Amino acid sequence: MRFKMQKQFAGILCLTLCVCLLSACSSPAPQRSATVESTAAAADYRAQIRLLASSQSQWQQEEEQGSVYHYAVTDLDWNGRLEILAMSTQGTGVYTYGNIFEVSEDGSSLLECSLPFEAGDLPEMIMDVVPAAFDSADGTYYYLFRDDRKNGAAEYYQSIQAISLKDGAVSTKPLGRMSLVAVDGVAKEEYYCGDQSITQAEYEAIIPEFQSGLEGFTADLEWLTLGAGMDEAALTKSWEAFEASRN
Repeated sequence: MRFKMQKQFAGILCLTLCVCLLSACSSPAPQRSATVESTAAAADYRAQIRLLASSQSQWQQEEEQGSVYHYAVTDLDWNGRLEILAMSTQGTGVYTYGNIFEVSEDGSSLLECSLPFEAGDLPEMIMDVVPAAFDSADGTYYYLFRDDRKNGAAEYYQSIQAISLKDGAVSTKPLGRMSLVAVDGVAKEEYYCGDQSITQAEYEAIIPEFQSGLEGFTADLEWLTLGAGMDEAALTKSWEAFEASRN
C-alpha cells in the first residue's frame, strides 16, 4: 500500500497546488552511500519483536471515528533497539499525530520517546519511501518529510522537516517552508529557507541537496493496520522492510 497525502482545493488554488506537488514528486532521492555501516548487526531482533507483540496494549492508539491508524517497526537511530511508530491521520486537514516507543536498553520494556511538538503532533511520517541521510560526523540519522497544513480552502502551507532520534528524544530540523494563499481568487506562492526567500526550484532542491551533503539513502517503511493483524509475523515483516534499507 502506498500512502500519498493530497490536499484538494477549488479553482485556481487546486491547479496551482497540484503543479507544486507534482514537481515535488519528480525530485528523485539519491540512493544511500555504500559506505554506511549498520551499528546493530548483533542485536537480537526476534526477542524485541516478541516484546513489541506482547506490549500492544501500551503502544496501540485509542481509535476515534474518522481517523486512520498505522504502525511501523523501525530502528531510526540504528542503536540496536527497535521502535514502533504509532501514528494516525485525523481531521479535515489530514494531520498526523502519534507516539514512538523504543525498546529499553536492557530489552525488558518499552519506553515512550519524547516528541518535539505538543499533543503528539508530528510531520506526515506515514510514507512508504522516505529520503534519509546519515551524518557520520555525529552519528545522526535524518529522515526527511514534507509536512502539509491547510487553513480552510484558501490557505495551504508546507514545511520540509529533517526528523532524527537520539537518546530517546525525537528532534526536528526545519529545512524550508512554503505557503500558497489565495486572495480574491488569485493564488500567491512563497518559498523560504529560514527567513530567506527562495525560488520554487531551490525549495524542491532542499531534500536532494541535504542528502548529497551527507550520506544519502532511502528508508522503506511498511505500515500495519489493526484490521490486518498485529502479530509477531506482521511486526517482523514491517521490521524487515526497514532493515533492508541498510542492506
